[in-house]
Order: sequence, then structure tokens, then C-alpha cells
Amino acid sequence: MGRKHKTSPGALLEELQSQENNNSHHETEEIDVETRSPDLSNDGNTTLSLNAMQNTQEENDALLVKIIDTNTEEITTKKMKANEVWHMAKNLKVMVELNADGHGNDNGTNLLVRFLGKLARNPNLCPIHLERWSLVPKAKKVQLWKLIEDNFLFDYVAGCSWVMTTLGERLREHKYHLRCNYFYHFNSMEELLATPSPNVDISDWSIFVRHYHTEKMKNISSQNTSNRKKLKVSHAGGSKSNAR
Repeated sequence: MGRKHKTSPGALLEELQSQENNNSHHETEEIDVETRSPDLSNDGNTTLSLNAMQNTQEENDALLVKIIDTNTEEITTKKMKANEVWHMAKNLKVMVELNADGHGNDNGTNLLVRFLGKLARNPNLCPIHLERWSLVPKAKKVQLWKLIEDNFLFDYVAGCSWVMTTLGERLREHKYHLRCNYFYHFNSMEELLATPSPNVDISDWSIFVRHYHTEKMKNISSQNTSNRKKLKVSHAGGSKSNAR
């Protein structure tokens, strides 16, 4: 079996930025309009899991962060929520501090992680029918990176890999919460197909539901549930970085 090739942080950033520069101005304007954060305050979930409720409460809390004006380089501090990031002026960016490992370790980090959660739940950017983050099209990842780069300032070379990995984790968590909040409340796949979450694409929902109703995925899900029950310490860290 061959070894899986690992892309260096610098190469990953160069790849994302190179693809971004190839996009036309028209495409960029389209992305800006289509990816505005949807209303996630009421996603139609039948029952929210404990972690989901905690994460939602955290996302609604304001964080004291540093904001830099990229025109004047003036730095100010203010309290911000993840939803407010979408509405910042184009010359403003939230500052994020990275540790020696290229991981965030401040309030700017926590706001960024919450913002990544918003992106992961945006059906225009992160289709839920794809089985793994690695299968998300490169063009989508470029769109996601542009939104991150436009709103947050940090050492992009050092932090790119950590940010994109965290985004993949947030997408996986989103899909897990969808299964927890919907799959166990309906007796048949037909009922589940007829009751999609309001914030997902209908065709994506159909593929997502059918995939997790195969015998293979049912067995995997059952084993994963059993493994979680055996854990003495939960790995769910909410919207806070583990780098502190």
C-alpha cells in the first residue's frame, strides 16, 4: 500500500491562492452573494443534542477580538459574534494569533472556528452528500478559503492547513448533528426523505439519507455509537481551539 501524500502548508496555500486568482471577477461577485450566512438560529431540528445546544449558545456569545484596518494598519478591539463577520467593511479583518504549531490560540481563533462552523453549514459551499471532506471539489475549497482570507488576518502559510482541517471537522460535525437530530425521529426512510432540514439542498438531503441507510453505514454507525459510549472523556470541544 502506497503512502498517502501530505501537502505542505505552503504548497496548500499556494494551490488555493493560485486557483483563486484564476477565477473571473464575475464568479467572485457571485460567490459573495450566494454564500452570505443563512439563518441558522432555527434549523428545524426535532431535538437538539446537548453538544449542539452548547455550540449554538457559544456561537451567540460575543468575543472580544482585535480588528485591523488593512488600509491604515490601525488596530482596535471590539466584541463580535460569528454572524457579524459577514457584515464587516472590506478593509477590516479579525486578527488571529497562531502558536508554534500553526494553531490559533486566542479569541480571534475562537471567532474564526465559529465562522468555520457557519461555512460548514452553508449548503452552497459544503454539500452534505459528499462522504468525506477530501471529496469536496477544489473549486469549493477555494471559495471557502477566499471568505476566510477576506475576513481574518493571520500567518496564512503557517495556519492554512490547520484552518482547512478544522473546516473539514466542522462539516463532519454538522453531518453528525443532522443524523442525531433527524434520523432517530422517523420510522422509515420515506418519512425522513420527506422531512429535510430547512438549511440543506433537497437533492443533497436525498443522497445523504440514502447513503446512511445502507446496511454498511448502519453497521458502521452502530459501532461508532458503541465506541462513543465507552469513552470516558468526550472529544467534543465546541467552538474553542484546543491549542490554548
